[in-house]
Amino acid sequence: MSFLGYHKHKTFKNEAQAPLLPIFVIFSVDSFMMNSAAMTKTPLQKLLSLRRISATQIANDTGLGYHAVQKTIKNQRHSSRIRSAIAKYLDLDYDYLWGEQAAAYLKELIRSEIDKKTATTAHHLTQKFLD
Repeated sequence: MSFLGYHKHKTFKNEAQAPLLPIFVIFSVDSFMMNSAAMTKTPLQKLLSLRRISATQIANDTGLGYHAVQKTIKNQRHSSRIRSAIAKYLDLDYDYLWGEQAAAYLKELIRSEIDKKTATTAHHLTQKFLD
């Protein structure tokens, strides 16, 4: 693979002398790994996804700003006012949702949502194919 400034054992003094390279060569492995890590969803994002609730819905229904809600859901901001509004919107206890045991609590809620979806899907398939 060739990199800017060095190509087939030849060093270039500036960008104009270097051959054009495919765009993927410009990105390092480190930047790719950072982007992959940034795409990992928080437990709250996973729960909202299962419930088909978006940050936009929460923002619109609570009167909060979209970015404030989105950043709080991603755990990048920690405003107690916004956290409180999100907990109230989801009808969840603030301390369970944002406290030290939040990950375990959300994991149980996610399991419960999966169980509900599984039961619903099984019911629909039974009606469609067996009834």
